Amino acid sequence: MTMIIFPLLLQKPSRNSKAKDHVAHLEKRLALWRTGEIFKLLKECTAIQARLLSSKPSAKHNEQVFVRLMLQGKISAALKWIGSQRSGLLDVDDKVLITLRDKHPKPAKVVSGALLKGPAVDVEDVIFDNIDADLIERTAKSISGAAGPSGADAEIWQRILCSKQIK
Repeated sequence: MTMIIFPLLLQKPSRNSKAKDHVAHLEKRLALWRTGEIFKLLKECTAIQARLLSSKPSAKHNEQVFVRLMLQGKISAALKWIGSQRSGLLDVDDKVLITLRDKHPKPAKVVSGALLKGPAVDVEDVIFDNIDADLIERTAKSISGAAGPSGADAEIWQRILCSKQIK
């Protein structure tokens, strides 16, 4: 769920929407999220996405994004951005499927030492007693890195976890 929470909650209602619209829609979406109405949330965001015009970013836009990421010190994200702009998806046909199957490695035998055996180990609650807001804030301030599957990089997590407005 963490991979879809940001796109679902932070989707702009329209291309020309203002900050007050964003706040109102975010509050509404958070209420839907809290009450477990995920499908209503998905339906709304799908409708917004359907209205958007799909346009390919220009070379100038790609350059601007790259420069902005580099200036922010997000070198890994900048290189990932440039690399993602050069590639595209192949149309899946029989030739592509055969090539992919040929490149896929044959399965290896399972090594018994790599498997966990026996009952799951219970972790005592006392282990988590020292995790408090201060520890989470200190840890969040020390992280760095590019975005993963959730689309949230370290800077976004720092804003979320260290914000005085979000409690």
